[in-house]
Amino acid sequence: MRNANFSWTLFNNEINFTGSKFIGGTDFYYTSFNNKVNFNFASFNNEVDFSHASFNNEVNFSNSIFKNKAYFSGGSFANKVNFSWTQFDNEVNFSITTFKEADFHFSKFYDKVDFSGALFDNEVDFSNSIFNNEVDFSNVSFDNKVDFSFVNFKNEIYFYGTSFNNASFTRTNFFKNIYFHGISISEKIEVLIDMKYDTEIKFDNVIFENTNSNLFIVNISNSKLNKISINNSNIDGKIILRNIKAENIDLKNVNTLGNLHIIGCDFDKILNSGTARALKNNEYKKANNIKALEYSSKEIEMHKEELKRKNNKSYKDWGDIISIELSSLYSDNGLNWIKSFLCTILFPTFFFTLSYNINYTPMFMYIFLSFIYFLFCNYNNKNDYNNKNIEEYIFISTIICLVVGFSQYIYFRDTQYIKELFNFIAPTDFSQISHENADTSYIYNCKSGIEIIFKGIFYFLGKIAFWYGSVQTVQSFRKFSKKE
Repeated sequence: MRNANFSWTLFNNEINFTGSKFIGGTDFYYTSFNNKVNFNFASFNNEVDFSHASFNNEVNFSNSIFKNKAYFSGGSFANKVNFSWTQFDNEVNFSITTFKEADFHFSKFYDKVDFSGALFDNEVDFSNSIFNNEVDFSNVSFDNKVDFSFVNFKNEIYFYGTSFNNASFTRTNFFKNIYFHGISISEKIEVLIDMKYDTEIKFDNVIFENTNSNLFIVNISNSKLNKISINNSNIDGKIILRNIKAENIDLKNVNTLGNLHIIGCDFDKILNSGTARALKNNEYKKANNIKALEYSSKEIEMHKEELKRKNNKSYKDWGDIISIELSSLYSDNGLNWIKSFLCTILFPTFFFTLSYNINYTPMFMYIFLSFIYFLFCNYNNKNDYNNKNIEEYIFISTIICLVVGFSQYIYFRDTQYIKELFNFIAPTDFSQISHENADTSYIYNCKSGIEIIFKGIFYFLGKIAFWYGSVQTVQSFRKFSKKE
């Protein structure tokens, strides 16, 4: 059949185009079919236009082939339509189309597919279909069950503003990224992932229409996602992530309301403090305090990095940054009591040594700045150093300075230094700055007022370091008794 034009035609009787070959352009624009229509095993070699066509009874396109562009935009299918085993070799447009009940199972789409603005009143079946190019389901309403089981999405898929009642993605293969933005869930979405490549799954501005709305994301293979994101959503219903392996996870601006359940998942990198907080709360809910503490430490570190990137920092911001840096230096944010205990001895001893003999101050500065110079000037790749490297150089510089100081006192058999050190470490002993002991105090026993000031400053810094370390040690030692 060449260049068939049925536009604005009214068919009241049953129409049968079974096995027909439409060689030229075919036009069913604004055509009305009031009875059954059969196009199964039909072949459309050129463009075909069913835009704004009305199908008021059952329609069968099964096993048909569309070799060129096909347009169904603005049409309506008032009864069941069957596109099963149909092949679309070129672009196909179903935008703003109304479906009563649709069957696309085992269909093949080799070019872009547009379902944007479509309405599916009843069940729709895409199972076992293949989409080789981009698919757009933006602003689609699935008012009943939609089945994407065993579907191969070989390019990106967009669900922007899509409304779901009950959706199943069982053993669906995603070869590229899938985006859910501004979707609403009235019953549930079940995504059983069978990933074969690095893929990103993104849910943004998800709306849970009621407390019974559920989102299930389950990895049924050993494959690994590049990234899973759930952003800017209030989870009134329930989200369950099970067996998900991902390099990155992002749960920014998600209010879980206690309804996020993460089971058997493994994430290499947490992208922000909000994500760490959500993961922490999830572990506390499972009474897994050990894992929750790890996420708590990560939350603090991520918050520090976010403060560093903040423009126009306030004094409070700077104070928080310094506080977190010190907590990380002393005890890994409350996780390592052995480290905090060693720091409680090491740093007060270091400051006391500078207070006892301020001549060591230039030596320490030289050693420390030498390491800092090496750290920042000899590393070609900025990724080669991080906070751990800086901590190592602080410890190394401090220890070298103390070793040199101790060696000198041991060599000259200066026992007075050791006696004064033990007095200093005693938590409530302030005799070294007492007026009653002014004549025997190593601080006051010098002629220079400037020297007294510096000795006093290092003395108080050492005391502060001791008390701060004591608090960090107690908190770290009691970490397993911490509650949410």
